[in-house]
This record gives sequence, C-alpha cells and structure tokens, in this order.
Amino acid sequence: MARALWLPAVLRSAGLTVHEQPGWRDRGSSSFDPYGIIVHATAGRLSIESDIRVLLQGSTTAPPPIAQLFLARTGEWWVIASGRCNHARTGRAGNMAGFGNSGLIGIEAANDNRGEPWPDVQYRSYVRGVAAICDYVDAGASKRRWSTNRISGHKEHQPGEKTDPTFSMGQFRADVAAVLAGDSTPIPSTPGRKRHTMEYLWVILRSGKPVWAVERPHLRLSDPAMGWEEFTDEGQAKGIATLNGYSNQFLTETQWAARKAAYQTAAA
Repeated sequence: MARALWLPAVLRSAGLTVHEQPGWRDRGSSSFDPYGIIVHATAGRLSIESDIRVLLQGSTTAPPPIAQLFLARTGEWWVIASGRCNHARTGRAGNMAGFGNSGLIGIEAANDNRGEPWPDVQYRSYVRGVAAICDYVDAGASKRRWSTNRISGHKEHQPGEKTDPTFSMGQFRADVAAVLAGDSTPIPSTPGRKRHTMEYLWVILRSGKPVWAVERPHLRLSDPAMGWEEFTDEGQAKGIATLNGYSNQFLTETQWAARKAAYQTAAA
C-alpha cells in the first residue's frame, strides 16, 4: 500500500460527509505504508478554514502536510493528503509504539484540548470514520487485519509530551469495536458533551465603536468564561464563529450584559 487514495470513498461509505481538499491526491510523501491510526485534537479554536490552512502550511513544530484527515466540529471530514504526513513522532508507548509517520494515518479533529466538550455529532463521526478505515483495510488487504489495537491517541503515543484527545481512548476504541461488530444502536454520549453547535456573532456599539462578540452556546453552561469572546476586528470574530454558521445581529451593551448574566446564573 502506498497512497491512501481510498480515503474519501471509504468515509462516504459510512454515511459521512466528506470534502476533498484540492491537491490531496498528490499531497504527502508516497513513502507511506499505513499500519495504524493516531487520534488527534487540533488544540485550538480556529475556523475550519484556518485549521485546514495550518495542516496545509505546517506549524512551528510540524512541517506540512500535518495530517491526512481533518474532522470539523460539525462532524464533516476533509481529506487533506493521501501520502505520509507529519503528525506524530515515533511512538514511545501505546498500541502504535515504534511506529512513526510512515506507518500512521493522522486524524486532526477540531477541539481546543483544554476542556471544550466534544459535540455528539463530531464524536460519533470520529468513531464511525475510524471504524470505516479499519473495516476497509481489514477487508481490502489480506496481509493486514486491523482491529482497535491499531488505534492510538496522541497522548498514548507520546506520553508526557501530548495530551490529546481529551476523551477516553479506551471508550473510543470500545465504541469503534461496537461499530465494527455491526452495532447500529446510537453511541453513548461522553459526559459533558453538548448538543448545541450553533455560534452567534453579535455586533455591539461600545463608546460609539463596534465590538464583535462571539457567543458559544455549546460551551457557556459548562464553562461561562469560554462561552463568549469579544473582538475589535470583525474578520477575526467571523473566523472564530464558524461551527454551523453564525447570526450577525446588533445588540445594545445592556442586552449583551443581560445575556452573559443569565448564563452565569444558570451555570452557578
């Protein structure tokens, strides 16, 4: 096996929404023989477009492309590359200990990795996408038999260096195993996960100048401090508020203060 050109079709076969990033077929090194999967979180609160840009352009710690796949908070998938990417070091522990980028498919899922709840739609999509990859390789490559022991979290792969993802990898593998076994019942929600994924962008006039305030219903009850954020730059605010779209409306300063006070009271 070299380039994983089968990724979009396999994910779609699981009923998932898949986007193909232009150039993905030739992106990444062809020296790629996937043997397992590393489950990641992006550790940021960027827009979908900004997250993908980082995967394409690289970061201060990883050259591009960073991962083969990106999973948005909406549960939608983006195929970024078909070849070897740069998402992990050679593992020191976990199921994929001893394996590095040449043998590992990397999936980066949007999550700040600092307590942000995982939306049901995203977590379930993560489980079904990973199960679809395991099932395809199991059926399509007789020399490999992929089961959940080919799945490792970044925090398991590089303990002491990485902490992603924040959900239990034991439960995640159990959920993947249930899908592989043909279980079609809904996957249980992990504690604290919220169902609301709409974000709101309010425009407030403060001392005669506009302030753009992002409200996050999926975070505000679990952590009011993360439930809203204010920006003086409209473009930056709109880049943040892109989960399922945003509502761009005007509020008075009094109305905005009342919304925040109401949710602080509810969370107390």
